[in-house]
Amino acid sequence: MIPESLAESDLSGKELLRLAYVLVDDLVLLDGNPKLHDLGKISDSIIENGFLDPPKWDVNLNGGQGGIVEGNGRAETLKWMQDQGREVPRGITVNEQGLWAVPVIFGCDSRSEIAAKRYAIDHNNLVMAGGNFTALDMSKAYDAEAYIAMLQELQEQDNLPLTTDASDLETLLNVLNGQSESYDDDESPESFKEYGENIGTDYTCPKCSYS
Repeated sequence: MIPESLAESDLSGKELLRLAYVLVDDLVLLDGNPKLHDLGKISDSIIENGFLDPPKWDVNLNGGQGGIVEGNGRAETLKWMQDQGREVPRGITVNEQGLWAVPVIFGCDSRSEIAAKRYAIDHNNLVMAGGNFTALDMSKAYDAEAYIAMLQELQEQDNLPLTTDASDLETLLNVLNGQSESYDDDESPESFKEYGENIGTDYTCPKCSYS
């Protein structure tokens, strides 16, 4: 049932979104997309819950040829599932040739390709912006070099994402160049200092005088 408020609204002349089913094979991903995806986990979620989160198309991407601005991982996963002969999930339809069709959001395109790329980054990062995540934390969701390359491209056009400023980019560059903390918090040093109960330390306990 359509909500009464929507049914009575005058939507003519508005810049609106529309949903249309497109063959999975016709979807074009964002060229140079730095975002990393766990296709297996995405596939598990789609199988369990159905396909509930349509990707968004932007006409400005890929040099004006258009492409997916948000939902590249989901689109890639559906293509993989189709090619693997998986069961068709809820929310996906199949044509007479047995090819999958996926719902895609169209409309409200960005003002330019640069603006679309900025939105692509922000769409991912804003999910983490409500938590205690630093720019370095957010960057771990991306291929480091590809992410920085896209941020530098955006910076050159004075169009950095809302979730990343110039100081954040400088920090990421320092990390990539080995001038700051590593991306891998679990990385162990090549060797540890010698340890033993009889080895003296530079610290003396103020209560028991043990050193």
